[in-house]
Amino acid sequence: MGGGDSKPSGYSEKYVSDMKASYEKNLAEIKSMQSNALESLERMQRGRDAEMKQQMKSLQETMSQMGKTQLMELYKEEKLHYQQVKKPFAEYYAIAAKKEEERCKLKLEAVKEGEKLSSFRQEWGDLEALRVVLYAPTGEGKSLLANRIYGDDSEWGDQGPFVPSDDVKSETQAIKKEFIPKGTRYKYGVSLTDQPGCSDSTGRDREHANNLVQYLRGLNYVNAIVLVRNFQNARLSATYQQMLANLEGMLGRRVWKNVVIVMTRVEGPQAKKAPELVKKIVDEMRNILKISTEEAPFPIVCLSNFEGYLEPLQNLINEQIPKMGEFHCDKLHSPFEELTAELDKKTREAKEAMDKFFETRHQLDELCTKIRATEDKIKSMDSQFCADFSPDHQKLKFEHESADHN
Repeated sequence: MGGGDSKPSGYSEKYVSDMKASYEKNLAEIKSMQSNALESLERMQRGRDAEMKQQMKSLQETMSQMGKTQLMELYKEEKLHYQQVKKPFAEYYAIAAKKEEERCKLKLEAVKEGEKLSSFRQEWGDLEALRVVLYAPTGEGKSLLANRIYGDDSEWGDQGPFVPSDDVKSETQAIKKEFIPKGTRYKYGVSLTDQPGCSDSTGRDREHANNLVQYLRGLNYVNAIVLVRNFQNARLSATYQQMLANLEGMLGRRVWKNVVIVMTRVEGPQAKKAPELVKKIVDEMRNILKISTEEAPFPIVCLSNFEGYLEPLQNLINEQIPKMGEFHCDKLHSPFEELTAELDKKTREAKEAMDKFFETRHQLDELCTKIRATEDKIKSMDSQFCADFSPDHQKLKFEHESADHN
């Protein structure tokens, strides 16, 4: 595996700033354009309708002209067609404008998330160390376990580099990584990562998920994802089930081969029943995930947070995790990528709606041209009719007829 520093992915600060300003300006222009275009369209329609009404009244007074009846029928048909096309025209524009507005909002959201990712620094672990990531909802004892693994043997396990929380308010708000040198506590060096708790009080799960995917890509591979479970509250809540679904959504189904379950706080009267209860929990997890034992071996470690924890932790690090191999992080999916996919979809929808609007406008323009051509023919017939029956024309015609008679 390769090592070394890698530039953070995402957008530059200048690009992010320019994009935010550009799309905020576009959004304002779109709203203004929509309002002005609709007002202009209504004025045009009112003027056009009044003009057509007046023309119809004038045309009806000269219906006796030869050939005009058929021309008037054509005129009526063209006008009816125009009205039919005109009716959804404003609706098409409103739809197109709304789609474009939605697209711009999504773009701004994508730029903001990209900005957060660009400020997140990837970390590369020691190539010889086992790479272990702790993952769990807030309140499962994840950070306390991280301190115990690290070597914090204080009474409450709160003297290590990881900050535990004793309530639902998550203390861990950023990915925390510590390195445990080989031979100090385990046979292998350990790159230990504490991921911020899921479903915490800050509502930053989406940001944490983006950061985790980015971080794992930087590591290139991990040896184990440790799911932490509080034995005293072992029921698989809706929150925990959602966490499992999110983990598979981000890392893919093959991640379960590299997942270890650590049951913390296995103590008190129920400790003797731990093997039986833990088996039920694991079976329930496989049932929820609809996954086989072969796909998800789920090795289990049970321990107390306060006594006798060193031996099971050494067995976990020295024996179980090394057998699991490497989980390569080259095909991960983050919420940010889902957002960009939705943005692409919305961009296509906005384009289709705008194309429909322009197609309809072009059709209206063609109909207007036909209607004007028909009007010109009718006016031409009116002019010829008036010329034929004017007093001067009748007088000249009478004089010619008299001369011929003589």
